[in-house]
Amino acid sequence: MRASQRVSAFVVLVVLVGGALRAALPSERSWEMPLQTKADFFYQNLLDRHLIDGLFTSHVELLPGGEVDHTTTGICDVAHAACWTGRYLAGVGYWYAATGDSSVRQHGQLILDALARLHHMTGVPGLLARGYVKGHGPSYEERFHEPHEDEWHQGVGPYQDYRWRGDVSVDNYNGVLFGYAVYYDLAASERQRKQIQDEVRALLTHVVDHDMRIVDVDGEVTEWGRWLHDPSHFGKLPPGRMRQFSAVLALAALKIADHITGEAKFGRKYRELVRQYKIREVENLPEIAYNPGISASDACMYLESLYNLCRLEKDEGLVRNYTLLLRNLYRFFQGDGNTFFDFVYAAVTGDTSQVADGLQTLRLFPTDRVVKPVMLSLDPQWARYKGGVLPINVRPLDNEYEWKNDGKQLDGWLAERIVSLDLAPEDPTVRVAVSDAGQIYRSLDGGLHWENVSRGLDGAAVRQAVFSSRRLRILFAATDRGVYRSLDGGLTWEPKNLGLRSRNVRAIFRRISDPEVLVAVTDEGVYGSWDRAEQWVDISAGLSLREDLRVTPVKAPVPTLLAISKNVVFVKSGDGAWQRVAELEPRFLRVNSLAFDPEHAYTVYAATNEFGVLKSDDGGRSWRTLHWRYVFDEPVLSVAVGYHRPNTLYAARKDGVWVTYDGGDHWTRATDGLDIPSANAVFTSPLEPLVWVSTPAGLYASAMPELGWRFANLRVIERHSPNRFEVGGVDYLMAYWMGRYYGFISEEEAKRPPEEW
Repeated sequence: MRASQRVSAFVVLVVLVGGALRAALPSERSWEMPLQTKADFFYQNLLDRHLIDGLFTSHVELLPGGEVDHTTTGICDVAHAACWTGRYLAGVGYWYAATGDSSVRQHGQLILDALARLHHMTGVPGLLARGYVKGHGPSYEERFHEPHEDEWHQGVGPYQDYRWRGDVSVDNYNGVLFGYAVYYDLAASERQRKQIQDEVRALLTHVVDHDMRIVDVDGEVTEWGRWLHDPSHFGKLPPGRMRQFSAVLALAALKIADHITGEAKFGRKYRELVRQYKIREVENLPEIAYNPGISASDACMYLESLYNLCRLEKDEGLVRNYTLLLRNLYRFFQGDGNTFFDFVYAAVTGDTSQVADGLQTLRLFPTDRVVKPVMLSLDPQWARYKGGVLPINVRPLDNEYEWKNDGKQLDGWLAERIVSLDLAPEDPTVRVAVSDAGQIYRSLDGGLHWENVSRGLDGAAVRQAVFSSRRLRILFAATDRGVYRSLDGGLTWEPKNLGLRSRNVRAIFRRISDPEVLVAVTDEGVYGSWDRAEQWVDISAGLSLREDLRVTPVKAPVPTLLAISKNVVFVKSGDGAWQRVAELEPRFLRVNSLAFDPEHAYTVYAATNEFGVLKSDDGGRSWRTLHWRYVFDEPVLSVAVGYHRPNTLYAARKDGVWVTYDGGDHWTRATDGLDIPSANAVFTSPLEPLVWVSTPAGLYASAMPELGWRFANLRVIERHSPNRFEVGGVDYLMAYWMGRYYGFISEEEAKRPPEEW
């Protein structure tokens, strides 16, 4: 196939696949279905993707076929799996109580066994794991060197085929105990009650015996394992009323243990804390009216604890004060449409005035929980909501559990920005992209699929990657640890820093006149290599300023480089030294990127913060500002030439992509098709007519941006994976079945079609 045929075929391929992918993106109206239908959907989704032998993992990576890998080789976020699984168990309890369906109790057994597994796989009586995955070897956190990589352990005894996450927190215990308490009272069979009794007895014995703290396998108190405020660990004690709020977690745990096991030690400790924290003297907490200091996540724990305290306590005076605490806390979240909060308040107080708000949230609750970038701050319709609670069907998803989300965040899940893109001269279908997180992604099929090829770099942060001009298997990467070279297309890497005085390499590129020659830009100078990076030669002579260097090749009869440091322009011709040729005004002007014109000798463009795009026709000796109506509005972050369209330039700004077809006299904004109309970088190549733009929603491409953009299949949201991620729906299931149990949602309402809401 000739190069022109290959390019044309690729353009068609990108258009077709891009259209297909955009059609598969999350539906904006996925919330429009009856409430019971949603519950059925989330339950099936739970079984298909989010249960690891009964353990709920909230956040999973979806592989290209939609499958989920629940082993150590996959990515499953189990940091709070104990917490959410416990809360889901409560939902299953409400479900059974509302329907009497025996199969629900069988499902509950699956969840009970998972919670028991969390306990017994640690090998320490009463110590819970945060979560687990199947298999052996390093988990995703260990592979990606996350902060808690050292907290992973292999299961003991019959659980040796599981790898579990340690350093468990109070909120994980709290969620598990909440689930045990509700399920025990509403759904458990006699055998299940015995199982719950044994588990609760062990968990709270561990806590009480360690003075209301959680002690890990290493004998140390876990980071968030203190049930009561400890000034020696957390610092200054909060005001008295806030201490009472903090104490309700411990009080609820002890009350649940006393209720379920009947063992005297739990009741004694409960009464001791009631006296210590003066629960009988609770007033209306006026000091927190102006500064509550409680997040929605903390409030969720406090409310579910107060719910059980009000439900299980027999002393009317204590119930009255627990209810007062709950009322006082709830007022800060009233009107937010947090269904769980609204239903707990109604269940405890009998005041159902806020149930309608919670019900509306369930109606709007999206069934499409695939994580996607959201940037409502750019949308005038939603920007005015700043500081207010957004409808649940438009705001960014919470990463684990919606009822701990305050719902006020306009932006979320923004993709890693692409800062470098290169096509292999030997075969342009092969390409590499670099993200601002320092990761390299490679595609072997023209951008249809991407894979991370950074693993062999030992954690080095990549700034730019380029192919050899002759062999697509040879790659070079500029990193914060020097230059790395791969001879197998990115599968393995080796450092190549001989001759480099600084290992902080900011850019690497091929020379125009001889693409086999590499140029590397470091934080202290410029280097060249004539032997595929085996050795580097300092070519910085004459470069008197080297701070914040921007360097580009220039089309000229002899090899020419242009550099800008601060506002000073330097030029290097042939083997000569760098010459200072100009100073840009004003002195504070900042250049963000440079681009050369491949058709016109000595023509260079500069993207600036202050004056849009600057152009030089004489190799940097004189510059002029290209006409731009909105030149002072936004910095130009990147500029690229149109290799296949004469006099065409593309510029990336926060407000999108701008295009000129007449060399800069007139500019138009081209954002149609961008899911978020904002850009940080734009790329072009002589090897194909496509233009590529990096946005907060990922990478997009177009042969003619004025006609629209297509998603280019690279959207890295987290954990260095180009795949999609999905959040499970146990938050909906728990709140929905709670509403059904308490009669806040009638069976008729549950089946009502959206058009009748």
